[in-house]
Amino acid sequence: MIETLPAENGDSKKVVCYFTNWSQYRSGEWSFKAKDINAHLCTHIIIAFARLDWQNLDIQPLEWNDEATYAVFRELKVENPELKVLVAVGGWNVGSWTFSQLTATETSRRIFAENVVQFLNKEGLDGLDVDWEYPVDAQQQFSELLEALHLEFHKDPSNALLLSAALSAGVGTISSSYDIPTIAKYLDFANIMAYDLRGAWEIPRRTAMHSALYPGDASDTSTVDSAIRYYMDRGMPSHKLILGIPLYGRGWTLTDPQSTSVGSSADAPSIAGAFSREEGILFYFEICTAVESDAWIEGFDDDQKSPFAYSSESKQWVGYDDQKSAEIKAEYIVDLELGGAMFWELGSADFRNACGDGVFPVITAMKDALN
Repeated sequence: MIETLPAENGDSKKVVCYFTNWSQYRSGEWSFKAKDINAHLCTHIIIAFARLDWQNLDIQPLEWNDEATYAVFRELKVENPELKVLVAVGGWNVGSWTFSQLTATETSRRIFAENVVQFLNKEGLDGLDVDWEYPVDAQQQFSELLEALHLEFHKDPSNALLLSAALSAGVGTISSSYDIPTIAKYLDFANIMAYDLRGAWEIPRRTAMHSALYPGDASDTSTVDSAIRYYMDRGMPSHKLILGIPLYGRGWTLTDPQSTSVGSSADAPSIAGAFSREEGILFYFEICTAVESDAWIEGFDDDQKSPFAYSSESKQWVGYDDQKSAEIKAEYIVDLELGGAMFWELGSADFRNACGDGVFPVITAMKDALN
């Protein structure tokens, strides 16, 4: 078990944390497993992912040791009886086609929901998180899937299961994917993926904040605030909205190493991190250790309420979230009476206190601010 944290879970605001069952495969000290989680860190933990079996209308463990992982989470729930543990299905790699097969008929939806309940009860889990990326032009199918799950989850009132969904923060995707008033009826809470709003895929390439709370200029609608207000204005109750915060950054390789401000020209995505292993992505612990070693310089954009860091020597630049931006977003959550915060994902955090701010510093800053 990694360094302990205070036992209290805070007030009624949710702190939802995703756990990825592939972060165990990293080498060395940054391998992250369920046993490394403090039972009192988050109010809800979502295990990503279980496997969708569209042929048998079922979900199954995905990794070879998932059932052992589920057992660890059952132990965490004994340690903290208030902790809720869900499992997620879907994700970017699964895409939309598999979900479209599951939701093809009323019968398939009903059987799938029945099988999900059996799986959750067998593994001692508290609910399901649906991550359909994305039901573009399949709004009705998505709504009908959530309805079937909701009905099945509440057949036994003494053992009602939780239903959440990971929803897009891109206004264009939201408008074409979700019947917001309808899905609001069936979801216990909605995890808004308020990140990846900007990235090195955009041409021309310019440095940007991928999880900015507010715009840098009046024309910028790719912000957390724009997404949250879009949901609220169209019928999602504020208390069901969980504001997503990334524990990773989106990065670029600068054109001019002396031009390091937000909006600077870039030639390419940032170089892949030693652990992220993906161009344009750096985990929080990779960013903070670079800053801690004085290899990178920190900055903060007051308009967008977001930090960034850069190295002129290596021409690398990254926008991300830290303790300061988490505290600002916590104030935003309270002001708008949102349901809480969500973090993707635990294994990207500084869970070793390598940077001297304590374990899981961004999540802890959010919890303390919400309290």
